[in-house]
Amino acid sequence: MSVRLDVLCIRASDPHRLARFWAELLGWEPDLADATRLRATDDTGFGMRFEATDSPRVGLNQTHLHLTSAVPGDQERTVQRVLDLGGRHLDVGQLPEEGHVVLADPDGNELCVIEHGNRWLAGCGFLGELACDGTPEVGRFWSQTLDWPLVWDQDGETAVRSPHGGPRSRGAVRRSTSGTGPTGCSSSWSSTPTCRTRSTGWSSSVPACWTGSRHGW
Repeated sequence: MSVRLDVLCIRASDPHRLARFWAELLGWEPDLADATRLRATDDTGFGMRFEATDSPRVGLNQTHLHLTSAVPGDQERTVQRVLDLGGRHLDVGQLPEEGHVVLADPDGNELCVIEHGNRWLAGCGFLGELACDGTPEVGRFWSQTLDWPLVWDQDGETAVRSPHGGPRSRGAVRRSTSGTGPTGCSSSWSSTPTCRTRSTGWSSSVPACWTGSRHGW
């Protein structure tokens, strides 16, 4: 029997502040019993939870989110929204000619805003993809575990997506520069988020939970 992905957990220096940032950015609702947990108001299919940590950030994260742009101008509006909410621009080695914009949330977690017209993320909502470092074997494992179809498996990358819709999850071996995969963005995050699956109570590091990699769907 497959398990169900319930929540993406992210360690934060200030869980309430980070929860407010992501709630405002994604348009999600805080849980009435726990303001550090967010409930999706779209077809994402899982929530987010922010847990306190005193551990310092080291390097880039293994996982980051890709936000989509439905119409021309959306990318610029989303970037400005992130900045207004306390985020900032981030240089992770992306090239000037690449279409995505790399940003960081108030805790320094990377996120990418994908340009309008990216076919890889066509049909996905605003939260289009969870990109992760990992191997193709990780993607195949989670495809079977979550019973999510494997929608991409080539060039060292795998991607899965819930049969009910929502974001895609893509994984690949980390590279030193931006990738040339379906979305064009390289993956990395450093506060080691975790994914929890309901029915088992089990949790693991995100790379073992998602099969994502570089940019866009």
